Amino acid sequence: MEIDREIKKRMEKKFNYVIAAFLFLIVACQSENNEEFEIGEDLNPSGSKVYAIDSLTIQTSTILVDSMVTSQQSHLLVGRFEDEKLGITEAVSFFQLGFQNQTAPDFSEDDVFDSLALILDYNYAAGDTTKTQEISVFELSEEIQFGDGESSLYNTSKTPYFPNQLGNRIFKALPGLEDPLEIRLNDELGLKLFNMAIEGDDNIADEEAFIDFFHGLALVPGENDDAAILGFTINNNEGVSDDEEEVIVTNIKMRLYYREPGEILNNTYYDFELRDISKAYFNLQGDRSQTYLSDLKNGEQRLSSTISSNEAYLQAGTGLRIRFDLPYFENLIESLGPDAYIMDAILRIEPVKGSYSSYFDLPEQLIMYECDNKNNLTDPINATATTDLQISVPNIDREFNENTYYEFRLTDYLLQRLDKEYYDGSGLLLLMPSPEFESTVERLMIGGEENRENPISLTVYYINSPF
Repeated sequence: MEIDREIKKRMEKKFNYVIAAFLFLIVACQSENNEEFEIGEDLNPSGSKVYAIDSLTIQTSTILVDSMVTSQQSHLLVGRFEDEKLGITEAVSFFQLGFQNQTAPDFSEDDVFDSLALILDYNYAAGDTTKTQEISVFELSEEIQFGDGESSLYNTSKTPYFPNQLGNRIFKALPGLEDPLEIRLNDELGLKLFNMAIEGDDNIADEEAFIDFFHGLALVPGENDDAAILGFTINNNEGVSDDEEEVIVTNIKMRLYYREPGEILNNTYYDFELRDISKAYFNLQGDRSQTYLSDLKNGEQRLSSTISSNEAYLQAGTGLRIRFDLPYFENLIESLGPDAYIMDAILRIEPVKGSYSSYFDLPEQLIMYECDNKNNLTDPINATATTDLQISVPNIDREFNENTYYEFRLTDYLLQRLDKEYYDGSGLLLLMPSPEFESTVERLMIGGEENRENPISLTVYYINSPF
């Protein structure tokens, strides 16, 4: 009997929401212009009124995801920049090299070695690309390995490399350049590989033996760089083909230039190409020791915006996310009385002025998930009355920079929360969709609950009807 009464109670509640929604439409439509009717005005002869309240307490905090997958991405990240609020962000990449189209190099004794270089194609940049920066190339001292029971590599993973660099390049990664970045490598390594191929050395006879001999390369930014983090395309196929006969054309190559004999020496080359995309990854870390975020160490912590300059921070790649909590929501609804029904709820999020620019543009898309008390993702916040993930894009005021914001509709989330018997400590997490959240360093800085210039607000529209 208790179960029957509970089911009946829930059915009556949902029925009331449906009737209330219908009534809300009638009320709104009685205005000549729906966008201009005054909230709370008596527009309905029955006495029903539509109200809005935006004084609900929103607790804002920054949390840290412990680790994220960075293997099998579309590009590798390399670079370093410094930020007063987020600290130092640095990316180092690791990858293996194999044979061009899986065919071992075959040089003749009459061929002449010329040089060795690493070829990298740009496809992403974040930071000040007009500044000078450095990339150094090192040979891996160990083979790239997965952790026990793992099949992925993470932003916290790292593979050792020998201390002596094979080559480096100091440059400006000016945007819009279509030419790849070429880094001249050590002639000693080039000659060694060249002679091994001529002599038929077992270590270069097949690809598996070559990877055992030459474990791969690491790309490391200058230790004092403060410029940009760059992305270099792994392949044009955007993933590994299921068709074994199809050749994956990789964009990262170690190119050995040589000259073939003839009446005129013919300049040509052989490419050692990136192999095993599942083992191509980047280590991406944020050094926040000199910032407000220095105490943020693990995924269960929350750093309140009240102790981080009334701001909260999201940064893709390094794992920073923004959490929202509404601890007094149930008290508010109870204070409105038994005849109040939520019709709509809109969360508006304003980026901190001056925190975005042509070097660090705002994220193109944001999503939101419900999370538990330990910051674990649970359910997505979907578009109203659908099962589609709600995606928010920025409204950017480029002329006056006064009305830039993201919005989320939280109507369904709040209604579902009212169905719960008690507040369980759950909250909302703001992040970017995959793969951007794992493979970029896009960032967002927003005002916290006590920020007066860039406030966050939740406007709840409700109807008070005694039907």
